[in-house]
Amino acid sequence: DAAHRVGVVHRDFKPSNALVGEDGRVRIADFGLARGLWPISSTGRESADRPSSEHGSTRPGTVGTPAYMSPEQRSGANVDERSDQYSFCVALHEAVYGQRPVPDRPGRPAPAFKVPLWLRRLLDRGLAHRPEDRFPSMAALIEALQAGPRRRRQFLQTAGLATALVAAVGIGAALNRSDPQDVCPDPRAQITQYWDMGH
Repeated sequence: DAAHRVGVVHRDFKPSNALVGEDGRVRIADFGLARGLWPISSTGRESADRPSSEHGSTRPGTVGTPAYMSPEQRSGANVDERSDQYSFCVALHEAVYGQRPVPDRPGRPAPAFKVPLWLRRLLDRGLAHRPEDRFPSMAALIEALQAGPRRRRQFLQTAGLATALVAAVGIGAALNRSDPQDVCPDPRAQITQYWDMGH
C-alpha cells in the first residue's frame, strides 16, 4: 500500500519478498521489477516506447513469478496496484489453504481449519480474474482484512451479551413469579395430612 501511494507497482509480490524484521514488522523487498503506474493504452497493452529494457517487459514468462502473477500480467497487459493485490491474495490463499489457487478450477482445497466466510469472500474478490472486480486498492483490502475478525468479535460479544440478558430476565422472572400454580406447595401441609391420618 505504501508503494502504491507513491505510484509504484511491485509486480513480483510473493511470500519470499515479505521479510519479517526482529522488531516484528514486515518489509516488502525486491523492487527490481517495480514500475511506475502507467495509464492503460487504447490497445490495453503497454506501449512499445515504454522503457522495457530497464525494468523488463510484461510479456508472459519474462517478468515476475508466474505462480503469483495476475491474469493481466501473465497476458502481457498493463498492470496496476490491483495486480499486486492479486499476487498478495495468491500468497494469502497459500497461507490459509496450504496451496496456491488453481486458475479456472472450481472448488477449494480442504484447509486444516474452518475458514471464515468473510475471509473466503475476501479471497474470491482479491483473486477475481478482472482487475475491476477486485478491491479498488490495497488499502481497501487491508481494511477488509482487519474488519473481518473485528466483526466476528463484535458478533460474539453481542451474542454473549444477549445470552446473559436472556438468562438474567429468565432468572428474574422465576424469582418474581406470583402465580400459585408455579410455586411448590408447602410440604408441611402434606406431611401433616398423612400424619393426622395415623392418629
